[in-house]
Parts: sequence; structure tokens; C-alpha cells
Amino acid sequence: MANRIKVIALFLHHSLWGKRIRGDERRFLEIVKRASTLGFDFCVIEYAPSLQKHYYGRRIYRSIELRNRGLLYTLLHVILLALRLRKKYDIIYAYNQDFLNVLSSLIFKLVQRKPLVIVVQSLQDIEFPLKKLKELYGASVLGLFFIQVHRLLLRVAFMLADVLITTTNSLKNSLTARFPRIKRKVFVTGNGVNLDIFKPSNMEKKYDAIFLGRLHIMHKGLDKLLLAWRIIVNRFPKAKLVLVGGYESERDQRLLSDLLNKFLLKENVIITGFVKDEDVVTLLNSSKVFISLSIYEGFGLSILEAMACGIPCIISNLQVFKELHGNVPFYVNAQNYKSVALTLCKLLMSHNFNSLGTLLRKHAEKFPWEAVVGKEMALIKIIASLHHRAKKR
Repeated sequence: MANRIKVIALFLHHSLWGKRIRGDERRFLEIVKRASTLGFDFCVIEYAPSLQKHYYGRRIYRSIELRNRGLLYTLLHVILLALRLRKKYDIIYAYNQDFLNVLSSLIFKLVQRKPLVIVVQSLQDIEFPLKKLKELYGASVLGLFFIQVHRLLLRVAFMLADVLITTTNSLKNSLTARFPRIKRKVFVTGNGVNLDIFKPSNMEKKYDAIFLGRLHIMHKGLDKLLLAWRIIVNRFPKAKLVLVGGYESERDQRLLSDLLNKFLLKENVIITGFVKDEDVVTLLNSSKVFISLSIYEGFGLSILEAMACGIPCIISNLQVFKELHGNVPFYVNAQNYKSVALTLCKLLMSHNFNSLGTLLRKHAEKFPWEAVVGKEMALIKIIASLHHRAKKR
């Protein structure tokens, strides 16, 4: 095997730079940026325009850009690429468990017979019942059919993959509980935060609270957040909440507008839309409290970014958050908006932001990207080496 390991990566993301980007796409970009220094060459199959052009402003990896996001177009090109690139790469790497990534990774696996690594960043579509998923996504009958097909594909992919990587032990435990036969090939490598970008700054606190993430009403608990914010505004009429992030869909944009009108909060809630990292840091440091009421998360990168800036965090009492953050944040029952409002009110009145900031920053420093990349690439190197030895026999 050559000194450098060649990886073909399936990065068929849903992100649209300038509109929205998810934590798993951000993770992929951070991983690949650093992998080159460890002896890895990535060729990435993704939708145009390549996210690296916007995220880094320069070429980080070789990109094969698909010009159309349609299902048939994508699958046809994936099959052709799997055949054309048959002998050029050592490892197949799927950056998450979404439908197209899983299906494309299976095509590559069956055509190329190379080791397959899948990063499992969420099991939401498996763990939630169809009724709940229909409510979350506003899914049609056809949409629910695709969810069922996706579940079947995941089962097949998990069995055929050589390595499955998760970002937390909570996610690993959920995965292996559902699929006990794959236990030996599931590994945790974690997630990180760019501590050079996300850091404290002594700025005027223009906002009382901030939410950072995709504006997905049901998934991110924004409906409950606005109910809690209405109570806060009754107590503090000038209180400002800033929602930072792009809309998940037109449906979510419409729902959010309706909720703001219904609760009479248009003067107390600012919506920024999609924001670049440097502006995110400014908004975080201009806010007193970070709040996230997600009903499900595989990790929650935005929480870590807020902590790196020293911003006190109020978050859902999910097991994954307790595993990652211990007693550092303030936990709430996201479904009890009155309890959320009470916790938020107490924190806003305490003015104890500076002393908490030091603790939060130290906690965030436990999550450097370099450690994550080192673990992940070490696993890939072992799998590539084992496959190379097996071929020689």
C-alpha cells in the first residue's frame, strides 16, 4: 500500500451555502482539512458548488461536483463514478447516514469491494416512530415511504460497513442496542470545536438570549422556546432573543412567522438568517445566554461553540448532552416551557456571566478537532492496512 491513503468520500449534503449548513457538514470539512497532514488524500463526491470554496475560500480536497441534486441524476453518476474510480482509492467514506449517502456508499461497496466507513451522526429516523417523523418533517405519504426505505438501507449498510463511527457513546449504545451484531465495529471518535475562531470577547451584551442552529421548528424546539420567551417578555418587555441560522424549509419559515405573530413577539425576536462563523462569534459574544431546546441531537456542535465563547448554556436534558457536558450547562425539560422560562429568568437576573465563562471555556478546550481527526484517521489507516494485507494473500 502507498504511503498516503486515498479516500473516496460520499458527501451528498443537503446544505446550501448562504442559506443553511448543518453540524455534520461542518464536521466533515474540519476533518478533511486536517487529514492531509496525517497522510490522507480525499476525493470528495458532492453537490456543486463545493462547500470547501465557501467554507475555506480555497481548495482543501479534490472535488467531483454533481450539478443536479435529483435522485436519478445522482444515482446514475454515482454508479458511473464507482466504475470509473474502481482502482484509484483505498477506502470508501460516507460522512453521515442520510439516505443518498448510505445508498451511494452501498453502490461503491458492491462495485469496488473496498472497505467502507460510515460516520453515524444521528439515529433520529430510526428511533422516532413514523407518526412523530411525519409531524417533524411535514412528510407526505411518499416521504414516509422513503423513510421506510431509508430504514431498510441503514440496516443493510450497517451490516456491510467495515467500520461505523459515532460521535458519542450515547449514540454508539443506541446503535448497538438496535443492531447487536455490529457491536465490534462501532467506534467513538467524537466532535470538536475550532478554539481559534470560537473564543470569548469582551463585547456589549445586546441580546438577552441566543439560539444557534438550523431553524427547524419542531426538531429544535423553537415552538417551546417562543412560548417561554413570551413569559420572559411579560417580565422584561425590552428583552431580545436572536435566532441565528438558516431555515430548514419554507414550511419552517412559515411556521415561525405564524408563531411570532400569534405570541406578539416580532419586536422581541431577531432572525438573522444564515451567518458566517466570524459573525456567529460576534453574535454569541453579544448575548447573555445561549439556549437550545432540541428534542433530539447526535451531538450538538452549536452548544460547544457557545461554551467556547464562554456563554452560559440552557439546554435540553438529553442523555447525550449529559454525557458530553456533565454539570457544566443548565438542563431543562424542553417540553415544559414554564420551567424553561423560570430557569432563563433566574440566569438573566443572576448577572453571574463572567465567572461561568471561564468554566465553560475550559470545558470546551477538551474538544479540539485535532484529537477527533487523529482517532478517526487512525481507524481508517488500520482498516486500509488490513484490507491491503488480505489482498496480498
